[in-house]
Amino acid sequence: RRAVLETCRVTAHSIGAVRTVMAPEGFVIKSTMGNHRVLPGETIALAHIPSNLHEPDWGATAPVYDPRRSEWMSPRKERDADSFASTGGAVDEYKFTTFSQ
Repeated sequence: RRAVLETCRVTAHSIGAVRTVMAPEGFVIKSTMGNHRVLPGETIALAHIPSNLHEPDWGATAPVYDPRRSEWMSPRKERDADSFASTGGAVDEYKFTTFSQ
């Protein structure tokens, strides 16, 4: 299971989700290329690779395949899909799926 989760993290599809902005005032996407204001009703595409390799979230070894990452070593009840559903989302959804949508 850990190997599958880690494989998904480092090889996720380039476009993971397409979303329509619902925030009444929109929001600003910050990037190294500058800020971009997204308005309500606009459609944005979310790529999973940048977030799955983001060092502030995954540490200095973010681009390294490592099925022994601490994120995958949590107690079974915290990473079990049935337990996740029964907690009402108490488990970090992003770390649980790597494909949070």
